Amino acid sequence: MAATMESLVELTRAGDVTVVHVRRTTLMDELTVQALHSHLTQGIEHGHYRKLVLNLTHLKFISSSALGMLVGIRMLAGERGGQLRVFGLNKMMQDLIDVSNLTSMLGVHDSEASALASLQVS
Repeated sequence: MAATMESLVELTRAGDVTVVHVRRTTLMDELTVQALHSHLTQGIEHGHYRKLVLNLTHLKFISSSALGMLVGIRMLAGERGGQLRVFGLNKMMQDLIDVSNLTSMLGVHDSEASALASLQVS
């Protein structure tokens, strides 16, 4: 069964930034990854998510397809004049992103405050 957006994410606003709090502890199954991808893509394409911060604090495991989805979302946001930042990575996920040389591309930060500051919240 596909995840509902309410069970998958919680959205908050900080000025002109949308913060997407991923509620899941894993992003492993394809249906969940697709649901998150669809939600984020629609928000970016409709101009709702110009500045986007992903809070991955609750996430313990991420699949390679989920990591690829994050890269795709980052690229789409950039193409549409938006920006993406990520924070809340555990050591395993941080190591995976470091080894993949994606830390800079994904805009990884240590905290929500740092991610928001990098977007110059207005």
